[in-house]
Amino acid sequence: ASGNVDLALSYQPQIIIAAAEGIPLKAAGRLVGSPLTTLLFIRGRGIESPSDLKGKTIGYTVPGMMDHLTEAFAAINGIDEYTTVNVGFSILQSLASGTVDAVMGPFKNYEPVSLEMEGFDPGYFEIERWGIPVYDELVFVTGASAYETKKDALVRFMDTIEKAIAFTAERPEEALALYFKAVPDAPKDMERAAFERTLPFFGPDTLLDPARWRTFAAFALRHGMIQKEVNTDEIVVAR
Repeated sequence: ASGNVDLALSYQPQIIIAAAEGIPLKAAGRLVGSPLTTLLFIRGRGIESPSDLKGKTIGYTVPGMMDHLTEAFAAINGIDEYTTVNVGFSILQSLASGTVDAVMGPFKNYEPVSLEMEGFDPGYFEIERWGIPVYDELVFVTGASAYETKKDALVRFMDTIEKAIAFTAERPEEALALYFKAVPDAPKDMERAAFERTLPFFGPDTLLDPARWRTFAAFALRHGMIQKEVNTDEIVVAR
């Protein structure tokens, strides 16, 4: 919104929260069109269903977003006694040490892989299966003023992203090889496993569904994630 960058990756809930606070943003298109966010835990420690979280300590990753999602998840699933802790991105350490019993915010395609590689048996609740509306996880966002002055370039960029997604779906090994060439120091076993789990979540295109955005904004208002109504039709870019 400040104009320091033309485009950034964000999350649909975070964009709606920012809009409710008066920050002028435009959502240009999606990279991942379904939630990756989970409530992650380690199996064998007494958690099998959301009701088992009663009396537990739940960590969260992103203040102002994941803490609100935790509260909404708890309210929907009847969890009325729990403690929340901001763990930031010390997700694995917090879970492995038992500092927290579960963490809201880890992506299903990444952190479970890390836990498995450390010898743990991860489990998670996919939040969209437990009452949270489906939303676009990774969204390209720009400031409203940048959108007005660079609209054509942004549209061309999103068209290029669509081609890249199609290439990745059709030729995943080549796409992964290009990634490793660009980032030679990436941990190959970890990144390969995460890549394979990410592939199913790329959408067929980068288009945003206005109805989905309206649904989540209404949900956010109902559960106190935002304090005033947001007209998401003013945020979502039609292409």
